[in-house]
Amino acid sequence: YNGKASDDQKNNIRKEFKVYRVFGTGDKLVNSLTSAGSNKEKVEILLQAKQEMSEADFKAFMSKARQKITLESGNTSPILISNDLHEAYIKEKRKLPIDD
Repeated sequence: YNGKASDDQKNNIRKEFKVYRVFGTGDKLVNSLTSAGSNKEKVEILLQAKQEMSEADFKAFMSKARQKITLESGNTSPILISNDLHEAYIKEKRKLPIDD
């Protein structure tokens, strides 16, 4: 960072550190989400995970992924699942047929 990190760089480092503290470094779902290029890709990953995980495990994952971190500005932000991503996921989930 050339000796001085920007606020965005500091925020990104904080988020990454918190994600790995919460999930560890070998969580395949977390790694898929962090390497995805767009929220559309992330929504697809989350929808697939919801299908593959138990309801309790998926809810626990989402709860952990939505933990807040304080940014340089003093505002808070979820560590892994942003508000925009969460809204996009909910919107797509509502389009799916209900399993009985």
